Amino acid sequence: MNQELSTSLAGEIASKHQEALSIATEARQNIYKALNAAADVGTLIDKAKDQYRGKLHEWLRQHVPGLTPEQADVYHGIHWRRLKRQVFEADSAQLKLIGVLGDDDIASQGGSSTGQKADGTRVIKWAGHIVYQARLLDAARPIETWQPFERKAWADMLEPIVALYKRVGGGA
Repeated sequence: MNQELSTSLAGEIASKHQEALSIATEARQNIYKALNAAADVGTLIDKAKDQYRGKLHEWLRQHVPGLTPEQADVYHGIHWRRLKRQVFEADSAQLKLIGVLGDDDIASQGGSSTGQKADGTRVIKWAGHIVYQARLLDAARPIETWQPFERKAWADMLEPIVALYKRVGGGA
C-alpha cells in the first residue's frame, strides 16, 4: 500500500473514531438526562401517592392517560433509586422505560439472572456496587481500624478482581 493511501485511510479511521466517540458521549449524556427526567416524574408521582393513597393508579388513569400504572411504578422506582444511590446508573428496566431498549433488547440480554450472556456492562455495574458498599463501610469504619482477619477476608475477595483489573490494562 502506498504512503498516500495509507495516510488517507488512517485519517478517515481517526475521523470516524472521533465521530463515534462524540456520538457515544452525547448518547450517554442524553440517557442520563432522560433518567433524571424519569426520576423527576417519579418524584411527582411520590407526591401524588401521598395525596391519593390507595387510588393513585385510578387517579393517574383519569388525569394522565398516556401513563400506564406499570410505567408509573417504574418512574417511582427510579425516583427511589436516585434518592438511595450515590451513583445513579442506568439499568435495563430504566432504559426500557425511557425507550432506549425495547422488549427484544431486554430478552437478548437475558431478562433474569439465569441464562444471561456474559456482558461487560453487567460486570461493571456489579463492580460499581462493590465499590459503593466498600466506600460506605470505609466511611463508617475506616479500613485502618479493621481487624487483621477482616482485612484478609476483603483482600482474598478482591484478589481475583485485581487480577482481572490488571488483565484489562488497569494500572499500566
